[in-house]
Amino acid sequence: MAWIIKLLCVCGAMGAAALLGFSESWKLKLRVRELEDLLRFFQAMEEEIRYTARPIRWILSQHQTELPFLAQCEERMQTGASFAESWQWAVEHTLIHSGLTSEDRRYLLEFGTSFGILDQEGQLSSCQMTICRLTHQLEQSRQQVAQKGRLYGSLGILCGAGILLMVV
Repeated sequence: MAWIIKLLCVCGAMGAAALLGFSESWKLKLRVRELEDLLRFFQAMEEEIRYTARPIRWILSQHQTELPFLAQCEERMQTGASFAESWQWAVEHTLIHSGLTSEDRRYLLEFGTSFGILDQEGQLSSCQMTICRLTHQLEQSRQQVAQKGRLYGSLGILCGAGILLMVV
C-alpha cells in the first residue's frame, strides 16, 4: 500500500513540474499573441485617424473585442475622464495580468500620455512611434519563444524525471 502512495506522489510531482514548464512556455506565446493584437490595433487606429478622422471613443469601441482593456478605457471616458487618465487606468489595472512585460506596458503608458492632447499629425506620429516600439518588442518576444519555449517544456519534464529518480 505504501508503494502506491509513493507512486502517486511521484506522479503528481512529475506532473506538476511538467505543467510548470509548459506554463512558462505558454506565457511566452501569450505575449507574442498580445503584442500582435496590439500592433493590429495601432495600425488600424492610425488608418482611422488618417482617413476618417473619427473620434477616439469610436475607434476604441470598434476594437474592444480584440483588446478588452479598450472597453475599460472607453467606459472611463464616458464618465468624463480624459483619454490619458482612462488609458493609464486601463493599462495599469487590466494589462497587469496579461503576458505583457513591464516594458511593453510602459510603451503603452507613454502613448496614452501624449495621444489625447495632440493634433492629427501628432496623433499619427504617436501611433507610428508606438508601432515601431511594439514591432521591436514583438521581434524580441518571438526570439524568446524560439529560444526558450521548448527549453521550458523540456526542463519541466526533466525536473519531473529527476524527482522520480530521487524518490525511486
